[in-house]
Amino acid sequence: MLPFALLLIYLIFQFRFVYLYHDDYGYASLGYGISLHGVPGTDFTPAQAFEYLKEHFETVNGRNFIVHLAVLPHLWLARLTMVIAIPAAYYMLYRLLGRKSGVAAAFLCLSFGFFPREAYRVGFYWFSASLSYVLPLVAVFASAWAIMAVRGRTVRHPRLVLLLACAGLFASATFHEQIGLSVAAFTGLLALWRVWKERRVAKRDLALFIAAVAGAAVVVMSPGTLNRQDSVADVGLFQLAKQNAVELFSVAYNFSWAVPVTLALTTALVGWLNFRAGRCRMRTLVALGAAGIVFLAALTHPGSIWTECYGAVYSAVALVVIVRYLLVVGRTELAMLFVGSVLTVGALLFFSPYMVARVLILPELCLFAAGALVISQVAAPAWAKWTSVGLVGVYCLIAMVSMTQGYARNAPILETWHRELTKMHELAKQAPPDTPLGPLVLPSYADMRYAADAPDYTAFYLRDYYDIPSEVEVIIPPPPPGTPLL
Repeated sequence: MLPFALLLIYLIFQFRFVYLYHDDYGYASLGYGISLHGVPGTDFTPAQAFEYLKEHFETVNGRNFIVHLAVLPHLWLARLTMVIAIPAAYYMLYRLLGRKSGVAAAFLCLSFGFFPREAYRVGFYWFSASLSYVLPLVAVFASAWAIMAVRGRTVRHPRLVLLLACAGLFASATFHEQIGLSVAAFTGLLALWRVWKERRVAKRDLALFIAAVAGAAVVVMSPGTLNRQDSVADVGLFQLAKQNAVELFSVAYNFSWAVPVTLALTTALVGWLNFRAGRCRMRTLVALGAAGIVFLAALTHPGSIWTECYGAVYSAVALVVIVRYLLVVGRTELAMLFVGSVLTVGALLFFSPYMVARVLILPELCLFAAGALVISQVAAPAWAKWTSVGLVGVYCLIAMVSMTQGYARNAPILETWHRELTKMHELAKQAPPDTPLGPLVLPSYADMRYAADAPDYTAFYLRDYYDIPSEVEVIIPPPPPGTPLL
């Protein structure tokens, strides 16, 4: 469909300005977390990659980094992977809506511009993160759609489709703890829903749950992950949860008006649809609308304890209203995936050392999908729906153009890095032994808001990636005064 093709074209253009950042260089040279000796730059063998994955699993974490090691040594391949993965994830999420609607497809694709800037910086446009958080969503959404298709009896070979869904859930769960816990919660909630509705446990639900839990266990129960958890054990659970809750609220609502407006608008429209169908009274509809207005007004005063408490209560009520509607209209898989992803984020409050914008990518995508479905179901003239989508498009166009311009400002800097580091690699190869080289001073980013960080250890990874002797000092100075910061 046209909206997905346009999203693909935009991403092809945007990713021309996305480069490798700190941890990316480490994975590409088998140096992140542990340092595998005897690897010249990115020229490693399959045996060395297997040894690295084994040691990483035992000492750092149990995440599936096979794709990272395959694509990150080649920038063009990393770009191509994400250029394909993002529209594919959006398309499978659209299929999960269970209806063909140009309005829903357009709104959903435009929602790519709804995320706060930080979600792109540390999520979509940072390969180490996007390959762990975004790429597996293709399999998650495809598996959820397959489950829905089997439930609706719209596939010819349901057992094969369920087998593929099990494989997709297991594979996606191995990419990251959050994805693993989300799909485990999703399949568990699906099974409980069937037990509640039909008073029985279906074999297929049990198989899906086992596949998801097995994949999640590979990551969560790995020796490396358990070692990492020990590092936050010194902080009390509730103290950590309180600290993370404040950060999470800020990440969710303080950096983009699109997310809270979508939440409030979707909740109000669900109330309207329920009112039209006779499932609620006018006073309920008015209360939902008023609560949403107060919620948006409260966000104009960020940092207030009242704003955070009211925002948390409203978000919980809105989630219940939206999920209940999804269940009423038969979008069970989307509803359970939404709830499962939110519950997982809630669990992370007690165990994650910090909260960043990328942890909300999955629940926010589910919210945008619900919004797309609700807007497409509102009984309004086609011109009114498309006018609304057009207004959304203007906002998204401005956001996307701004994002592209920001990354384009940093592109010449990163091209200079590549050129100078390649020169140093060649010079080191040709220089006689014990010849002093360096130091190599690289330029700072032109705009820190549109690139992943460049911490001190980036220089270590850069030397490994470009196979430069450790004696060569690589310096990335702090940004000069006047450089836009975070």
